[in-house]
Amino acid sequence: MGEAETKRDKTFVFTLVAIGGIALFLIPSAWIVHRGWPRVLAAVVGALAFPLLPGVWQFIAERKRKRSDVSGTLTASDRLLMRVIAVGLVFIVPLLVFDRARTWAAVKKHNLWFTQWSSGHITGDGSEPGVDAPPMAPISADRGLLAFVPADAEAIVWVRSAEHVQYSMSGKRAKPSKDKAAHKDAKELVYSVRDKHYMLVSRVAAASIDLDEMRKDMKEAPASERLEVYHPKPHTVVATKKAWAPAVKARIAGGPGPEALTKLLAGFPDDAFVVAAALPKTQLFFTPVERATGWISLRGKRIHVEVKADVIGNPSSLRDELRARLDGAVADTDKDCKESAKHITDAVTFAVADKTLKLVADIDPRHVLSLVFCAAFNKADDNN
Repeated sequence: MGEAETKRDKTFVFTLVAIGGIALFLIPSAWIVHRGWPRVLAAVVGALAFPLLPGVWQFIAERKRKRSDVSGTLTASDRLLMRVIAVGLVFIVPLLVFDRARTWAAVKKHNLWFTQWSSGHITGDGSEPGVDAPPMAPISADRGLLAFVPADAEAIVWVRSAEHVQYSMSGKRAKPSKDKAAHKDAKELVYSVRDKHYMLVSRVAAASIDLDEMRKDMKEAPASERLEVYHPKPHTVVATKKAWAPAVKARIAGGPGPEALTKLLAGFPDDAFVVAAALPKTQLFFTPVERATGWISLRGKRIHVEVKADVIGNPSSLRDELRARLDGAVADTDKDCKESAKHITDAVTFAVADKTLKLVADIDPRHVLSLVFCAAFNKADDNN
């Protein structure tokens, strides 16, 4: 067996150990939380299941094996995987055999139970009592990415820092850096739409891109999902639906851009990691919208969202329509995921002034992650 093959085998085994370890910790501990028992007990049982029992067993057994100079066909990593499976037979199999429905519901509902130890009380600024929540670092983004958006774009969503999106989902904060250019290398993404077409401009770490390789990968996708890709400058990739490709190519060549739309992408807080603007020609709602702007940042330990829409007609009608759509989305959500979905939609508030509708939401990222996990588990359950 070659060295490369041995490394692949070890990587595969350790991947299985990692997946098994997550299941060992999560399933019994989530079941305990679902029963309403103390989280400390859930943490102790989860930690015993993994990594303590398999880890201690592996350490003692391998030490003993080394002293006795015993040889065999299984490697140390193989034996670790066997021990993880053995512990799983004790901690997981009884739950699946005797209480399968409640165990499955517990995992879907409490998969992130260990992220919330407080009483859940939130102060006025969105932070939890006793939690130090410094402001996010200002984001230095590359406005030059907007130079590749065609003139007929109807909307732009600009992810100014993918790093900050990850921070918002984890509930952590981006720390201010001594290096003023610290965010210069953070990945960015500009997403633009026109009717049913869309395009992406992304800043990536690599200075040069192998377009032939990207195009080869594109051919494996369904015809309806294939994109035309371009590499107009270092660290930059442009991808677009084929129908919009002529306009995108003209823009890359120096053609006019959506000046009125890009002017709306100003005046946002400098820590907003997503900003958006729209001058919709396609009517998305019963109440027509003339223009809309929005941004996302962190306030305390919550994701803060603000959207402002100038309405042609009665803004109260748009408010009622949006609220009805949010309620409908919750109603259509699987019963195991409804609680997280309801937490998110309940965080949304509306304010009407003249011809303007303003939406504000302060969302706990734990509910977003829980909803994502729950949806993923439901999809896996449906496939089974």
